[in-house]
Amino acid sequence: FKMGLIDSFTAVPAKICGQSGTATFTNNSVGATTQKWDFGDGTTSTSANPGTHTYNQPGTYLITLYDTSATACTQVHSQSVQIIPFPTMSVNSASVCQGQPATLTATPSVIGGTYSWSPGGANTQSVTVTPANSTTYSVTYNSADNCSVSATGTITVSPPPFTINAGNDTSGCGNQSIMLQGSVQP
Repeated sequence: FKMGLIDSFTAVPAKICGQSGTATFTNNSVGATTQKWDFGDGTTSTSANPGTHTYNQPGTYLITLYDTSATACTQVHSQSVQIIPFPTMSVNSASVCQGQPATLTATPSVIGGTYSWSPGGANTQSVTVTPANSTTYSVTYNSADNCSVSATGTITVSPPPFTINAGNDTSGCGNQSIMLQGSVQP
């Protein structure tokens, strides 16, 4: 009994966050006497187990393994590796008087992910807060592809406004001196 050719490999990880990344390839083929790997970026290998391969820019790469048996039967197996650029994100800042609310909004370059704000623990794209003092808030965004980015926004808190009461209205003539009595209230 002679076993037929079985063509199989794994690529780990299949998704990589960043501007470049390295995947590890494991040949699980049975019955092959020669192999040819096409890494989808213009490079090839004839090693049975090429180990790792580095991709130098974002994109989706179709990796193909050509297995050939001693009887010249060939099987082909393909799967892809995706290099996904990290998302970018901005967060606005705001200035308010003490006791007033302010809203911070995270604006990521890709939509469909999750948010985590600190302090506070909110998980929404925007948070409305009323800090007692100036506070910097950070938010981590995790895209649907599981790529993360963090950014910060600052709420600058000014002391509450104050009122000056100059007293009762008073009229005067020419060079007459007038004494005003007033108060300041926070």
